[in-house]
Amino acid sequence: MEGFPEALKYLQKDTDWAENVPLLSDIISCEEKYRLAVENFLDPWINHYIVRHEADAYTAIQLLKQADKGKAHFLILEKLGADFQPPEALEASGYNPEASLFFGGMNASQLKHRVLTHRPVPALEVVSYEPEHAALIYYLLKEVYIVENPQDVPPEDHNSYVTVSGDVIRRQYSLTGGSVGSFEGKRIGRRRSLDQLSEEIQGLEEKIYQQKETLTFKSANLQSLKQNKSLKEAYRLATQKVNQINEQYVILRSKRNSSAKSLTTI
Repeated sequence: MEGFPEALKYLQKDTDWAENVPLLSDIISCEEKYRLAVENFLDPWINHYIVRHEADAYTAIQLLKQADKGKAHFLILEKLGADFQPPEALEASGYNPEASLFFGGMNASQLKHRVLTHRPVPALEVVSYEPEHAALIYYLLKEVYIVENPQDVPPEDHNSYVTVSGDVIRRQYSLTGGSVGSFEGKRIGRRRSLDQLSEEIQGLEEKIYQQKETLTFKSANLQSLKQNKSLKEAYRLATQKVNQINEQYVILRSKRNSSAKSLTTI
C-alpha cells in the first residue's frame, strides 16, 4: 500500500479490523470530468475510515497504540444523526430513500448529461454514494461548488469553491492552490469501479460457459454438420461468438487486475 500512512497499512494488512470498514475514497464516486475537483476538495478526509459507532474507532486506536503504528482518522456516522433528512433541494431533485445508489441525491437512472458553464456547479450534484452515507456526504459537500476558473467565484461569497481542474480550492477562510499531481483524481471510486468490473467479468464468464456448451453439443454432431450447410454455418458463428466474448473477457480481466493493483499502489 505504497503512499498510504503506516497506520492504514497496518490496519488493512495485519488486523481483521478493517476488513469491512471503508475509507472515504471507497464510498464515493464522481463524474469523470469533476473527479479532480471533488477529490482535491475532499483530500483532508480522503484516507479517513468511515465507522458507524465511536466505539469502532476506539478499537482501531487501541490496536495502533499496542503495535506502535501511528495514528488513523475516522468519520463517525452516528455523530451525524441517525434520522438524516435530505434538504428540500435534494428531495426536489428526486431523492429516493429506497434506491440503492444516489447520484447527487438522485436515482442514477435519472441523470442527464451536464455541460459545465460559468455557473458554479454544486458538488453534491456530481457525486454518487450509498444511502447510508447520505448524511456524511451532505456534511462534507453541502456548501461546495465547482467552477471553471477562479474568476468565476462570486465575490463576497462564504461558500467553498474548487476549480474543475482541482488546482485552486477556496474555502471561507483559506485558499489552496498549485500544480496537480499525476495520481490526483485516481483515488475516489476505485473500489466501486473494481466491483463493477468483477460483475461484468462474472457475466462474461457465464456467457462463455453457455457458448462453450453450445459448441460442445455441435461438435458432438460434427459428422452431421459436414453434410448440413446451415448447421455448419451456425457452428462457425457460434465459434466466432465465443472468440469475441473471450476477447472481452481478457480485456476486462486485465482492467480489473490493473484496478486492483492501484488500490495498493496509489
